Amino acid sequence: MAKNYIVGFALIQKKYSSQKPNVAWINYLFVVKKYRQKNIGSDLLKFAFSKLKDAGKTELIADVYLKNKPSLNFFQSNKFKVKEKWLSLSRKL
Repeated sequence: MAKNYIVGFALIQKKYSSQKPNVAWINYLFVVKKYRQKNIGSDLLKFAFSKLKDAGKTELIADVYLKNKPSLNFFQSNKFKVKEKWLSLSRKL
């Protein structure tokens, strides 16, 4: 009997911002470590691109921490470009 289990997933939000109605956002993209480097993440992106184009979206944004080199390399290898740099601010209550 074959076992079926999830080796990766992508969670995409079709609405990034009301100011950018044609932009979607990658909330999560994850592949189990032993299944990485097998194009699963890239295939998930291709599937998302297709669905987003059908929904009239023209851009997909991914937020990646600057120190997360594997994620930066992955997205850049899938033709994502660094568009802007921003700071995340917080305050203790």
